[in-house]
Amino acid sequence: MALDTLGVLLDQPSTAEAVRDRVASLLVANFEEQRALATAAGEPPEEFDAYVFTERSSPWELARAGDQTPIVNVSLDNASYQGDRSPSANHQHAEQRINIDCVAFGVNEQTADGHDPGDYLASLEAARVTRQVRSMLMSPGNTVLQLRGTVHKRWIESTQMLQPPAQGGTFHVVASRLTLVVGFLESAPVPDPTLLEIVYSEFDRATDGKITLAVQYGE
Repeated sequence: MALDTLGVLLDQPSTAEAVRDRVASLLVANFEEQRALATAAGEPPEEFDAYVFTERSSPWELARAGDQTPIVNVSLDNASYQGDRSPSANHQHAEQRINIDCVAFGVNEQTADGHDPGDYLASLEAARVTRQVRSMLMSPGNTVLQLRGTVHKRWIESTQMLQPPAQGGTFHVVASRLTLVVGFLESAPVPDPTLLEIVYSEFDRATDGKITLAVQYGE
């Protein structure tokens, strides 16, 4: 017996992946806006600098020589599906956790009074980026991450400090992780329906109010 198959090409990202990418896109757009606003206000725009990546397992390894710009990495953690709220066809109510790692770098700097320790400078930057990321994602305008009809809630579940591998020397790395929980509707592709038979019907109302139905099958 031949088995039914989908009949459609599975070349589109899942909703979970689309939500992750939307989070990253929102962060990029907001960091760019913050730099522009800072420049217009006469404040240092570098206080709103950050590179945004997705799905990097060791984002602290992305540090570039001579570039201490913080890094934000957005990656999927896990998702759960709620069967009691989901139809059996092609949609599932889902809840996923997205890890947002904010990684900052610091180098020991000599000052007139001695030196600024690199780990302290990195901690300040990590705290700054973490605060900014949280404010961007928890803005009222991003309640559904600008994916109305797909996302129905989002919130920051937790923030914790990470311990990247020790770098040694004068170079230091400090990171924090925000866990964003998103409730959304996951979907599956729907194949084109199979035409079983064409049925034409016509209702007629007589002068005495009697309703009759005429049915024709086929072309």
